[in-house]
Amino acid sequence: MLKLNSVSKPWIWLILLVLATLPIIYLDKSEQAIRIQGGDIDCQWSEPDFTLKWRHSVEKQYWQEYYHMDGTQLRLTKTFIQTFGAGTPSVGAVIPAPEGYIGLSSDVLLPKIHWVVSRNMQGTILGQYGSLPIYERVEDYTEIQISSEEHPKWFWLIKESCHDRHAHTKHSS
Repeated sequence: MLKLNSVSKPWIWLILLVLATLPIIYLDKSEQAIRIQGGDIDCQWSEPDFTLKWRHSVEKQYWQEYYHMDGTQLRLTKTFIQTFGAGTPSVGAVIPAPEGYIGLSSDVLLPKIHWVVSRNMQGTILGQYGSLPIYERVEDYTEIQISSEEHPKWFWLIKESCHDRHAHTKHSS
């Protein structure tokens, strides 16, 4: 049996204190992530990239906007549209796109996206790990806010993942 003398006891307490403090320091460090809020949804998107896909209200054709988390902002990098119409971007080079789409490059920084979704427009968020059909989970004409936020790690650990409860596992373009 190991006997501890009175000289070594302060070292044990110091070691225990350090070991107890490390998780607190780790969990208090800031981490950047994408947060999606609106209706009864408040979750963390666990990828730095996402695509907003919806059916245009007038032309009834799909649009896709590709975003990347850039610090505390969101960068629109490209748009794929099936037809030109109201709201079509007027700048940007034509880029390769999936069959049936026209691709336009973009470089637009946004602090936050305010996206109103409904069953008519079928607003869906796509990512590498799955899709989140927002329009199926909120009332029509609910405003969805998408932002890049910095919070302590513990905040993101207690925040529900958008991929857990809300998302479908695979998506198609």
